[in-house]
Order: sequence, then structure tokens, then C-alpha cells
Amino acid sequence: MSWVNAVTIGWFLGFVLLLILSNAFEAMGVENEQFILGLAMGTGVSVMEWQALKKAGISFRWIILTGLGLAVPFLIQSIIGFEFPKSYEYAVLPIMIGIGALIVGITQFSLLKSKGIKAGTSIQFTMLAWLLPVVMVNGASLIPKDVMPNIVLFLINLLAILGSGPIYAILKFQIVKPLFEAVPAKD
Repeated sequence: MSWVNAVTIGWFLGFVLLLILSNAFEAMGVENEQFILGLAMGTGVSVMEWQALKKAGISFRWIILTGLGLAVPFLIQSIIGFEFPKSYEYAVLPIMIGIGALIVGITQFSLLKSKGIKAGTSIQFTMLAWLLPVVMVNGASLIPKDVMPNIVLFLINLLAILGSGPIYAILKFQIVKPLFEAVPAKD
């Protein structure tokens, strides 16, 4: 399976995990906590990334560090009870995902470096890969509701969500491409 296909599947796996974890945490009385989003999407995507990368010797820590790395900023925000002002509503997700992507980028950089991969731009590409989908989805949701019919707005939002997985995969491939060049293809 190609990197883009695997990671796109991971993107959708993240959405499935988001639904499952949201319901599980809600049953425990934990509602509307964004760390669930970071944990679910980070874990779903990283599981499929790791499936593609484990042949190159990348450890299972890739999954743990990615899932936790995206969840930690939201979890800290929840623990300390910090609330962004209402005027920051559309900036909160990019800010928190950006911080999480920085954490993930740094930890993945160290994992790649341990395999001898020159991952000099991996932190920047990791941040871009996680932030661009957020910007796409946020941008689609900012379209005024009275500009277009609801079905068109729904389709634009759906396209932004569905298109985010492959865009993330293509950007992230720029980081891991050397690992695929180093591993001979199986017959």
C-alpha cells in the first residue's frame, strides 16, 4: 500500500477513534474536551504511518509520541482551566494543533535521526502537515451561511475534511521519503 493511501486511511481511522473516544469519555462524564481530538487523530494517523515505516526500523514509540504529542496541549489547557476569549474561537484549534505538531515534530525528528535520516526540515513539515488540514476545515466553516445553499456549504466542509487526509499524507511524505528509498521492495 502506498504511503498516501495508508496515511489517508489513518486519517479516517482517526475520525472513527474520535467518535469512539468521544462517546467513551462522555459516558465517564468527560465532555467537550479537545484532547480527545488530538489523541484520536494523532493515534489514527500514526498507526498507519507506523505500519508503513516499521519496515525501516521505526519503533512503536512513533504511535505513542504522536498521539500524546497532539493531545498534551489540549490536556494542559483543560487541566489549568485556561479559556481562550470568544474572539479567538477559530484560532484555538490551529494554535493548539500547532503546539502539538511542534511536540510531534521534535519527537519524530529524534526517531528519524536515530535511523540516520537527515530530517532537518521534519519539524517544519510536520507542523505544516498538521496545520494545513486545520486551516482548510476552519476556512470552510467560515463561509457565511447566507452566501450559498446549505447543501453546497455541507459539500465544501465535507471536501475540506476528506481532502485533508491526502494533503497531510503528501506533505508528511516529504519527511519520510528517505526511509522508503533505503528499504528494498519485497517481491
